[in-house]
Amino acid sequence: MGSKSRRSMSVLKSMLGPRNKNIAAPRLHPSMFVVASFLIKLAKHMALIACLMIAGSATGRAAISQLAIFCLVAGAAVIYSIGQSMKRRAPVPARLPIDGP
Repeated sequence: MGSKSRRSMSVLKSMLGPRNKNIAAPRLHPSMFVVASFLIKLAKHMALIACLMIAGSATGRAAISQLAIFCLVAGAAVIYSIGQSMKRRAPVPARLPIDGP
């Protein structure tokens, strides 16, 4: 390794700053992740039911109003967006142990 590459490595290390292994990476709380996944799955099932309602009304087997289908699709869209925003939410920082004297 030449002196130029050593200098660039030291500059790179100084830009990265000191490494502290005690700092934990922030993470999403497990219960929030479960609720978000459940909401997304629920919204997908609601969209499937809406598709079946459309197919049933098209064949004439079921008398379903267009307003009911629209409300179901709109509800599915809202629930899906809530679930996605919960998944993308800023992670909760991990608590660090306090080193006492």
